[in-house]
Amino acid sequence: MVIPNTLKRLFFFVVHYLLNDDLMKRILIVDDEELILLGLSKTIRNLGNVDKEIKTVNNGKDAVAEIDTCKYDLCFLDIHIPGGDGIDLMKRIKEVSPGTKVVMMTSYDLDDVTRKEIQDNAFHFVPKPFNLPQVREIVESALSGNGRQIQ
Repeated sequence: MVIPNTLKRLFFFVVHYLLNDDLMKRILIVDDEELILLGLSKTIRNLGNVDKEIKTVNNGKDAVAEIDTCKYDLCFLDIHIPGGDGIDLMKRIKEVSPGTKVVMMTSYDLDDVTRKEIQDNAFHFVPKPFNLPQVREIVESALSGNGRQIQ
């Protein structure tokens, strides 16, 4: 059987993509504050250690659509988002994509139940307002592949 050149190229592209998937890191940022979306995107994009694809959404419905259609390496997720609950969304991410590291964010005080959920399921928690060096450290740790949570 003779395999057409187009099919051969497609096969090698798919194999190359699968073997090198870790070269492009996918990051999702979910927050209803435009300044947070812009600031985090810019900070993460300026980290030069790895190629990144960054997607931002500002509500729970769009976040669910992203999670259901794409695997992300890292997700910054606000606890309070329109059209969804950040804690429930974190659980869904862990079900659909267990390898995704989730960083929870909020400017609100946490009750004991929420704090426990974050400790049990999130890679990290960042109170707002956050400082950019802390964000850089979290991103570098999450994308480095060591999978260690920052305490």
